[in-house]
Amino acid sequence: MQSPNQYIDFKISSHDWSLEISHIYDSMWKIISVDQTQNLETFCGFNIDFPRIINRELEISGWVLGKISPVKSIIISLEENAILEMTSPNLICEDIANIFVQIENAEQSGFSIKINLQLLPILTTLIVSAKLENGQNHELGKIVLEYDKKTADKFLLQYYQQKTGRIISIEQQSCLENFHGFHIDLPNLQDIIFENHLEIHGWILEKNIPISRLVVKTEDTYQPQTILATTIPNLIREDVAQLFPDIENAQCAGFFLNVNLEETTPICYLEISAFLEDNTEHLLAIIKIQNYYQKIPFKISQTPEQLSSKLHGFHIDFPIFQESFLEHEFYDLEISGWILGKDIPVSQIEIVDSNHHILKIIPIQYQRSDVTQSFQAVENSNLSGFSVLINLLMLPMQTTISLVARLADESQVNLTHFNIQRFPLHTLYQPTLKPLFINSLGRSGTTWLMHLLAQHLSIATYKNYPYELPVLEHYVHNVLIHNSFEFQPDQIPYPDLDVNDLFKLNRHRMYHVKEESLKRYFRKQQIEELAYFCQEQIDKYIEQILNFQKRIGEGLENPIYFAEKLINPSRDTEYLSRLIWELYPQCKEIILVRDFRDMFCSILSFMKKRDLKICFGLDFQHAQTEEEYVKITKERINFIWDCWETRKHKAYLVRYEDLIEKPLPILKGIFEYLNLDHDEATLQMILEKASLRNAEMTDHITSSTVDASLGRWKKDLNPALQRLCNEAFQPALEAFGYSVESY
Repeated sequence: MQSPNQYIDFKISSHDWSLEISHIYDSMWKIISVDQTQNLETFCGFNIDFPRIINRELEISGWVLGKISPVKSIIISLEENAILEMTSPNLICEDIANIFVQIENAEQSGFSIKINLQLLPILTTLIVSAKLENGQNHELGKIVLEYDKKTADKFLLQYYQQKTGRIISIEQQSCLENFHGFHIDLPNLQDIIFENHLEIHGWILEKNIPISRLVVKTEDTYQPQTILATTIPNLIREDVAQLFPDIENAQCAGFFLNVNLEETTPICYLEISAFLEDNTEHLLAIIKIQNYYQKIPFKISQTPEQLSSKLHGFHIDFPIFQESFLEHEFYDLEISGWILGKDIPVSQIEIVDSNHHILKIIPIQYQRSDVTQSFQAVENSNLSGFSVLINLLMLPMQTTISLVARLADESQVNLTHFNIQRFPLHTLYQPTLKPLFINSLGRSGTTWLMHLLAQHLSIATYKNYPYELPVLEHYVHNVLIHNSFEFQPDQIPYPDLDVNDLFKLNRHRMYHVKEESLKRYFRKQQIEELAYFCQEQIDKYIEQILNFQKRIGEGLENPIYFAEKLINPSRDTEYLSRLIWELYPQCKEIILVRDFRDMFCSILSFMKKRDLKICFGLDFQHAQTEEEYVKITKERINFIWDCWETRKHKAYLVRYEDLIEKPLPILKGIFEYLNLDHDEATLQMILEKASLRNAEMTDHITSSTVDASLGRWKKDLNPALQRLCNEAFQPALEAFGYSVESY
């Protein structure tokens, strides 16, 4: 039995759309015939009025009057005797009473019954029957109706062309101490979005400082913090006035925002914020949206350099640019071609980022018979091919990579530039907790900060010292990235193969399928599903941690964040924090820094205490001089500096010295950033619990006292090493508010 629900199955949020769809839906059903049974001596009389279709329901009405026995119920069933509805004849029919004046209860012989059309097959025969009080059943008639699939298909085509998305989640912030109240009335969870426009209705009532404007913005477009809509709350809300009768202007607390979603990504997050007249911003809610048909493609453009006199030729075979840019939807990029040097052979090609760091080295190792035919007189022209896969997830969403040829004499030739723009890696998964990660360098106070955060009742952590269970790092780095693409090694076991012999090349053969749907699944959809899996597993792992903590009496009732360290960003791992922000746009990041000279002293002391040469991501095994120690440390400092410069608009900066010397205001600022409780009682409780004696924390410290850890570089470093550190670290020190004359 086929139901029209196959053709129409949706939820409508807009009132106007509901009316239109209901009307169109009714017109899809046609009543073919109404046949009434003749000459039933069991009844004084009966009649079935012509049925009506209203609001997706079939209304069947009429009257019936029993002769031998009173009518107990009217039954509507399908031909297979499946009963749909039944009712008793109890409606007033004065005209029938006037005809059958001698029959008791003739006045109450009318009936009306409604059938949900969505429950019916496309072609339906309904049987109307009467059940008498003596148990007999008699068929009164049949109603035949049909669902017009052609009309339905036409309607659905029109409907789905305008249906452009849905609401995945709506998270209203709980800690809004500057407001009497705030609420979003529309949209609701799972509501449909039409024609790339989202209407947001609600109310907000401030306490002391008036609201200057409400703003909807998103960071999912390529311009950070893009404002999509603004308004002022000034709509009449009688219900709010009744809730707050003593508050002036409560009646004008309503607002309406019309948000254009055309420039957003397939999965986007809208932030609704209130700006008060004191210029402070307060996050009110976050709405997660899925755009069905919105597709902002990856865009890759190429800027080739002029052919160098050192080369016979050079060509990029893939990617193929038919226009000025290439629309590219995969999370990897394959670059292949050929190159041939003149007097000096090309030894390798280097892929270099915008900071001149080498991302990948491509050996020239594939045979190219086509190149040999064009350059027959050139020695080794057959071995001129190269090919490489680039994992775009490890690069910023907007970046430039350059191809540079390295010749045998170590000279180099710039070949071409690729300008890459991709949208964030998002999934439909709705995390249970928001990630809060501490991004810092080792020996900067991360353990103490994690110890403080662990005392807040809304922040879950792995509570064992040194708070370094890398759940996020493990799944994003070891599972997602390492399983996204099979990378081609620098050397392959078949150096004599022609590049066209694809099946023998040492790379994943799935890259060479011809069907676009298979390519898309392997190189895009599968990556997104893997990211979904990682997010799901992260939540499950955290749930296990929380359940264990509850069993030993350390559990939290309603945590909002899960905090984790992300220590020592480097050239190999700096993509981690970027990718966490892509997968979790609602996450929070605290960048913790310490006077880098003190940090340097603490690292040296920590390593000496434990006789280490490698620690905190720093490899001093081959460092022979103080200059080399400082240079290695400076490289790491520049990475944390870059993290702050890149995300200062959404991350939160904490200086270790401030955290030690004035913990109350610093903690208050952190919890304001996290939108968590930060009243004085909460802050005092956190400091008291954190200050309890802890043997592991004591062993972790490398200074005799906390105060001694501030400015220790003046005592621990000799004058020459002080000068080296001041010169090397000065730009970063000043960027974070330190001075070379500090302490």
